[in-house]
Amino acid sequence: METMVDDLSHEMNEAVFIAMNQTIDGYIPASFRRGADVQTDDREKFHVESELSHFQALVHDTAASEVRAGLGDGLTRGIPSLVGESRRRVLEQLFDAREHALSYAWSEGSKAGRELAVRYWRIFCAYLGLPEVIRSHREAWQLQYFAAFMGLVWKKKNGDVGLAGTTVEQQVSRVRVWLSEEFGIRVLAFDSLTSKVVKGIKKQSKVGLGVMYTVEVTYRFQQRWWESDGSYMSLLFQDMSSMRFLMLRRISEVASTKSHDNYYLLHFNCTLEGDVKFWAFWPLTKNSKNLARSTDGACYGLFRRLRRRYHANEQWLKAHPQFDREKLPFFHIDGRPVHRREVEREAKRLMALAFTLEPGVGHLNPVLYRYSTHSDRKGGAIWMLDTVLGIEFYVRFMGDWKSLAFYVYGRVSRKSAALVERTLGQALARLFEN
Repeated sequence: METMVDDLSHEMNEAVFIAMNQTIDGYIPASFRRGADVQTDDREKFHVESELSHFQALVHDTAASEVRAGLGDGLTRGIPSLVGESRRRVLEQLFDAREHALSYAWSEGSKAGRELAVRYWRIFCAYLGLPEVIRSHREAWQLQYFAAFMGLVWKKKNGDVGLAGTTVEQQVSRVRVWLSEEFGIRVLAFDSLTSKVVKGIKKQSKVGLGVMYTVEVTYRFQQRWWESDGSYMSLLFQDMSSMRFLMLRRISEVASTKSHDNYYLLHFNCTLEGDVKFWAFWPLTKNSKNLARSTDGACYGLFRRLRRRYHANEQWLKAHPQFDREKLPFFHIDGRPVHRREVEREAKRLMALAFTLEPGVGHLNPVLYRYSTHSDRKGGAIWMLDTVLGIEFYVRFMGDWKSLAFYVYGRVSRKSAALVERTLGQALARLFEN
């Protein structure tokens, strides 16, 4: 949208934020009265056919006229059932209403993931001549076999055998949800062994390297290294790392990835709010639509560097007038997006270098821990929760966590305990000062 590419010299007004991400200031959700002319989704409003409208009037008028009947047996006595074509049409339109409502219940990514898991399950059962709908504990072994098959036999595109335990857990969960929503079968009520199979796959996979997170001293080492090098690629990696560590962004929101290739940040969707804030806007992310997050001048150089990159991109576009400005990645190499593999390779290199050059200061040993591109987002969340008292609401908001899953990153350390105890001590002092 045009408002996202203007270099604003004054504070952005409420209309800009409402158009951008349905907030009044970039943070607080805008609340509209019913009937306000606000477009919140590109899907059409459900159309009520005449038969369904007539059915609604019947239910409403009958309920209103029978208000004194109470809830006893006499409430529905004498109400004639719909029959024939009329009943069929109403049921058909109620089915459409249900599907329309369900289309808002899941993100496109969630629907695609569930469809893939269920497709594997159904094909697995078909080849073995088994029923795909399991209805009792006598058939629960099928799901257990399926979990073992995906975790121990399935061959990935890179040639590795077996999916990760968490991936198998997700596959099994999606099959269970499908059985519950489509057939009313709660598999967990009669099957506890499948969870044990998944647990075993998880434990087996953990004989490898533990998952690393970016420790704050490692983040500092990387930032200083890239800054001192000063090359285009080093400054690019520096800014991308900061956006993941301090703005808690996913790798798919800053770089090109195989599974989410259209999520990365575009220059067209970045805005400077005067000299105080840098706004980044994602029309689509893994969890959200129209996600906007910002950083300001107080964030130790990050705003300055993102502003510098914004202006450098503008200069690049002037030098390449044939390039479509709406398609330029904010983090780019001569117009193309940086790929996840490039980010991961450079981060691993510097993590190993940090552990070698600065032993004994807290860098994780890359021989013992496995780095992933999620390590920066995870490390930033851990560092914030560990360092700043009462920051939980900000971490959840900034990282766009829809659940309380980010609390997994919370921990009690000497530093965080001292922070709490110092605040508690001050509160006690005030309590007893009179």
